[in-house]
Amino acid sequence: MKQLGHSGYDLTELVESYREFQLQPDATPAPPFEGMVEAVRKLKEEGVLLGIVTSRGYDSCLKGLRKYGMEDCFDAFVTAESTDIHKPLPEPALIGCRELGVDPKDAVMVGDSIFDLICGNDAGCDTCFVTWSFATGVDAAIKDGKPTYVVNSPQEMVDLLTAVV
Repeated sequence: MKQLGHSGYDLTELVESYREFQLQPDATPAPPFEGMVEAVRKLKEEGVLLGIVTSRGYDSCLKGLRKYGMEDCFDAFVTAESTDIHKPLPEPALIGCRELGVDPKDAVMVGDSIFDLICGNDAGCDTCFVTWSFATGVDAAIKDGKPTYVVNSPQEMVDLLTAVV
């Protein structure tokens, strides 16, 4: 059965096209938000286990991390290829926790969208919404995603995560 998006396009073809685009040599990953490279490196130095749970493909994710010198900062990667069950369902967060060797109740899922929050909450993780992204409106994500924590800067994120995990 052909799965169609709300605009009538074949969803499978759109996803395939998007993933192919991500891997093009000239498809430069968006730069990290100001202060994020330093924040991630600080968390790693502090011994915080870090994982990525993303809807991107593995190669595309790694391409961005390499470009900005962060490929050695993460202990687990959950990408589009890791599961057929994707955010907002809890499976990606549960896989990430399993790869990190942590119980979900001892983990914090940090995200910039309501999908990240729902995924983490339903997996049994605490969740942290970052307000500096453009993926989801702040008010809607906080109201409907019910994050455990909200942070307004990468430094706030570092302070929070080094205190709670």
